Amino acid sequence: PRNEREDVLRALIEQLPERCREVFRLSWYEDLKSAEIAERLGTTRGNVSKRIKKAVERLRRALRYSAPGLKFSR
Repeated sequence: PRNEREDVLRALIEQLPERCREVFRLSWYEDLKSAEIAERLGTTRGNVSKRIKKAVERLRRALRYSAPGLKFSR
């Protein structure tokens, strides 16, 4: 069910390293572009892209082990 997926995903997001978590939330929940996130955080777009990629990889890996039936996609 959707609520179960959202609960699991929220818990996994909380386990991300702080900067990855922050960038992920700005990208996925506030729908900001990499350039906007970079400007807001005082970093580069490349750094933002790396953090988003790292967060997504960690979330996918964690979902595979903690909730194998759930898929992570936008």
